Amino acid sequence: MAYLGNSPGVASQRVETAFTATSNQTVFTPSSGYTLGYCDVYQNGVKLVNGDDYTASDGVTVTLATGAASGDSIVIVASFPRGLSDGYLKSEADAKYALIASPTFTGVATFAKGTSNGITIGDVTTNSNSVLRLHGTSTGKNWQIANNLNVAGIEFTPSTANGGTTYTTPTVTFLSSGNVGVGTTSPSARLHVSTSGTGIQEVEWLNNAQAVGADVGSALVFTGTSSNNGLARISGAFSGATTADGAYMAFSTRAVTSGTLTERVRLDAAGNFLVGDSANTTGSPTFYVKPKNGLVSQLAGFNFCSTSASANPNNNLMITGGYYDGSSSVATATSAATYQHATGAHYWYSNTGLTAGNAYSATERMRLDTSGRLGVNRTSPGAQFDVLGAASTTAFRAVGAAGATLYVDLSGGGDNYYDATNHIWRNTSNVERARIDSNGFFYVGGSSPVGAALSSRRASGGQAFYAGQVVATNDTTAIIEQTVGGGNGSQNIGLVVRIQAWNNADRILNCQFYNNGSPQDKMYVQRDGSSYNATGVWGTISDARVKQDITDASSQWEDFKKIKFRKFRMIDDVEALADAAPYLMGPVAQELEEAGMNGLVETPTQVDGTELNKQVKLSIMYMKGMKALQEALLRIEQLEADIATLKGTP
Repeated sequence: MAYLGNSPGVASQRVETAFTATSNQTVFTPSSGYTLGYCDVYQNGVKLVNGDDYTASDGVTVTLATGAASGDSIVIVASFPRGLSDGYLKSEADAKYALIASPTFTGVATFAKGTSNGITIGDVTTNSNSVLRLHGTSTGKNWQIANNLNVAGIEFTPSTANGGTTYTTPTVTFLSSGNVGVGTTSPSARLHVSTSGTGIQEVEWLNNAQAVGADVGSALVFTGTSSNNGLARISGAFSGATTADGAYMAFSTRAVTSGTLTERVRLDAAGNFLVGDSANTTGSPTFYVKPKNGLVSQLAGFNFCSTSASANPNNNLMITGGYYDGSSSVATATSAATYQHATGAHYWYSNTGLTAGNAYSATERMRLDTSGRLGVNRTSPGAQFDVLGAASTTAFRAVGAAGATLYVDLSGGGDNYYDATNHIWRNTSNVERARIDSNGFFYVGGSSPVGAALSSRRASGGQAFYAGQVVATNDTTAIIEQTVGGGNGSQNIGLVVRIQAWNNADRILNCQFYNNGSPQDKMYVQRDGSSYNATGVWGTISDARVKQDITDASSQWEDFKKIKFRKFRMIDDVEALADAAPYLMGPVAQELEEAGMNGLVETPTQVDGTELNKQVKLSIMYMKGMKALQEALLRIEQLEADIATLKGTP
């Protein structure tokens, strides 16, 4: 019998796979696969021609040249000649030869390089963890290398016991992000080292196997993407040729111009901290900063020292011009400055006229003691600010932003100063403006107090004012006096206000007005608040030129009839004088409010809203009375006219 295509051969095996096509389906995959040249395809019972009607070239899929119609029957017949195959299909071979779950190799197992360039451990299709375990002898730890999908990384874990098979705590973890953790499974940096234990735990050693020698050691270098020499470096090295010379730690940074790493800070074998220099060139301070450009303001050249001497006690800060050599202060310049903190107080010292290389004793210039008192040239401040000036020098000077200066000294000199000996104040033109004399009188405007506790004179003649001292009985000393006029006083006019202490103690304030040089009583204010004046006249400014909206006032007849005039005594008078307290007459504020005349009452309040005693505006009430009286006169006149008319009637 003739065959289209290849002959199946002797003892061949025939495998059919049937499909029901979908609309325009072209690719079909038989379950058994096929051997190239031994695959026949039938569409609705009609055998198709290989190469024209379909393509079968990879042993896996069959592709139709024209898409099938929906519901077409596609049958693929794969023939497997025994002479060309291994004798079993893949599914048969898998069923016959099962994989060994845990294979064991004796001796050395060699894995040849495959097409995947390596060894795959685990089921990569399900993303399960893959584990490789390395077992040694029972006297050492076994190791496990695992792809832990929970942390997305590779973990290296030793067995919990020598020769054991239990693995719990990873020691090294490589994350897919590139971070490496030693002692942690969650590294937060490219290298994250974590440990635990009592005290200081050593986590890293840098070793240089070179023989001991000066500057031989190890370093940690920080680099950037474009830095050939590094950005910064922390190094540790031997100080000398032998271990007895000790070692140092240095900190270096990249120089701006050269780009090379330059040492900036060193902690030497003696525990000295050196900034800007690799050696202490001024002695043996614990902390030393090399002067930079000679600028002391940049904290250049200061060092701490330690001694029990009073001028150089513990915690001294040698700011400039000297250092401490272990027993005394040694000058490095002609002047030196020192700061000291001891027993809760602060001290400042300075010296001049020194000789470099010679010892000196610091001279105290200022101190802030434990009570918060600041003394300048005072070793025992007696006030919060205590200044002692040298002879013929200004003790205190304050300079303003605009250049104005205030001097305080014992003798006075120059402009704008206070003479502390004579208590005199002078202005910027060296002119006296105020003084306190030996009697304690304070005078403003001249150098000759007039005998009053406080007095003032205008710049050109005449008294501005002066205040009297404490007065005795019948004393009538003026407390304020203002006069204008000639020097002999014959034409003076002005005002004199006196507080009087007469025996009757009634007249407290007496205002006198000058007329042709002699003061005359014009107004009294008594202790009870009563006031009197010489003319009995009081009034208000009533010029039409200062008023507007002028109209007739409404009737006050009914309002005035509501006013109750009461007889009463003041509570504080009764408390002070008992039955001798005088009776007064007048309205009561609350009764005026009850009568609806709130406009006559004022209730002052303090800032916090507390109400003070109510007040009655008597001047307005008097105006109401005048209006009511006017209305009464008009009514009387009308009544008189009416009576006259009645009398004239027959």
